[in-house]
Amino acid sequence: MLYFIVYICFIALIIIIINIIIIIIMIMIMIMIMIMIMIMIIIIIIIIIIIIIIIIIRLRYDWPIPDNPSVCVRGSMFTVDHAMICQRGRLVIQRHNEIRDLQAELLDMVCYHVQVEPALQPIVGEELARGTNQAPDERLDVHCRGFWERQRAEFFDIRVCHPNADSYRDRSPKQIYRIHENEKKRNTTLASQK
Repeated sequence: MLYFIVYICFIALIIIIINIIIIIIMIMIMIMIMIMIMIMIIIIIIIIIIIIIIIIIRLRYDWPIPDNPSVCVRGSMFTVDHAMICQRGRLVIQRHNEIRDLQAELLDMVCYHVQVEPALQPIVGEELARGTNQAPDERLDVHCRGFWERQRAEFFDIRVCHPNADSYRDRSPKQIYRIHENEKKRNTTLASQK
């Protein structure tokens, strides 16, 4: 009888040891799987970073980017330079709106009553320069108070230009910016007080 109890205890001890070994093996397998998943994620991140670096280098040196269309919908050669200035695509508007929104966020940190594209006062009975935009729904990009002086209303109109375009090849950056500044002044009605 005593041998039987010792035998049963021995078998129970062996079963417990086997279960502990199985649990340890399962934990080790799970740890190995987690390590493998982490390694795969790190490899994917490294591949993405390498692809981004390759694209950046290609953009910097004006090398062709694979898997881009070769011709624009307008029929022009589709290059990175063309994508920046093509009026058919939405990149010009997207760049403008991103700059506008960034400026509004920065102004909101230091100014009051920051608004994006606020409606301007209607123009009634005023004589304006020829070519001035007098549309009733005319809007500037950003309005704020307190930029130059306390409680003074300021309006900002963003304009995106491509200074490396062929049409500006013979001009200095200062000349290019002056052209755009004068054109904005000519085409936009500025309301300095609201």
